[in-house]
Amino acid sequence: RDVGTPDEWIPRDGRLVRLTGKHPFNVEPPLSILNKYKFITPSSLHYVRNHGACPKLTWKDHTVLIGGSLVPNPMELTMDQIAAMPPR
Repeated sequence: RDVGTPDEWIPRDGRLVRLTGKHPFNVEPPLSILNKYKFITPSSLHYVRNHGACPKLTWKDHTVLIGGSLVPNPMELTMDQIAAMPPR
């Protein structure tokens, strides 16, 4: 159903309920699944809301830049650096 759209690369669970046409990709789990799992939704069935194409990011190449005029120590972090941070 997503062939030819900017979101066709996104892996998805076939049980997700599509809320829009082809694009953008907006889905949610069916009510029967939510009732089964209560407050813990399986990660493959999470809610997705988009207003445009989903960015195609890879863990290896994606970084987060923290900066601006109010940031005293600007930095760029890799996903591995972020994942290695202790919980707060």
